[in-house]
Amino acid sequence: LVIRDSGCKINSKLINRCLQLNSNNMNHKCILRFSLLCLLVSIICLFGLCSSTDGLTEDPTPLKKPGGASSDCEEMLISFAVASGNFTYCTIRNARPITLCKKCIKTYLTVKQIFNDISGLKDRGGESCKDELFNLDRLQAVDAGFKYVKGLWERASCDSCFVLDPTGCPTTVLSPAVQEILNISDFLNNCIDTYHNGSVVPDVVTCKACGDNYLKLNNLYNSIKADNGEINYCMDIIDLINSTRSEWSGTLGCCNDRRKPELIFLLSTAAVSVLPALFYLMAYAFTTKKEQKLAQQHRWSEGTSVQR
Repeated sequence: LVIRDSGCKINSKLINRCLQLNSNNMNHKCILRFSLLCLLVSIICLFGLCSSTDGLTEDPTPLKKPGGASSDCEEMLISFAVASGNFTYCTIRNARPITLCKKCIKTYLTVKQIFNDISGLKDRGGESCKDELFNLDRLQAVDAGFKYVKGLWERASCDSCFVLDPTGCPTTVLSPAVQEILNISDFLNNCIDTYHNGSVVPDVVTCKACGDNYLKLNNLYNSIKADNGEINYCMDIIDLINSTRSEWSGTLGCCNDRRKPELIFLLSTAAVSVLPALFYLMAYAFTTKKEQKLAQQHRWSEGTSVQR
């Protein structure tokens, strides 16, 4: 009998020997022995297969990997990586025209919430996830990743786009001023789409029909900028106003709000430029007349002295 890897193999020599004895009717005991042997082999094989099946169960995942984070903290690490990646993708997709504050507010809040959870969460062993994850490597990738997300959000002054909660954190609700600017901008764009004639510059019809909406939008933004400063205001709105002004003055050729100031500036510049020329002309004319008068007096005095 030979047993290998929980399988059963019977020595073929023993079987052949018993069969030969059976055929010759020499010994009936061999058949009995052979039957008992097969029964014993079957029992051994049955127990061997059962024991091998029990060994296929998976080992439980250890609570904490050597040199790494615990399973609880590792789940938070994966969530943070996914959320920060989604935020980066969102900002790139909405970088031109700049609408990242409005479009990426939810992903930003998700990143911030997960980072705060990491800072306060403890694993099953009572260890802080912040200590485990922030010290995984010398680069401190988790902390650096959050600083990148927060820094980009602050450079765009996105907090000023939204209503803040009592703790000073932005919500998903746009501030009243930002919402009003967006509404007026929608009215202006609809008006331009309705009246714009691309073959005419300046487009007088569009300028006249949509001028009130443009002036209203421009005046509202100027009043907000005076209160908050352009640098510290919502980047979505700053980019919106700049692109609207560029289209209004360049594509449409309107600039109604700049014609009078430009005319006054041009007249003032012309007057200042003419004054020096007038001064030199008057000085030259006056000097020439005076020299002629002095020359005549000099000749008259010489003639009088000769006659004497």
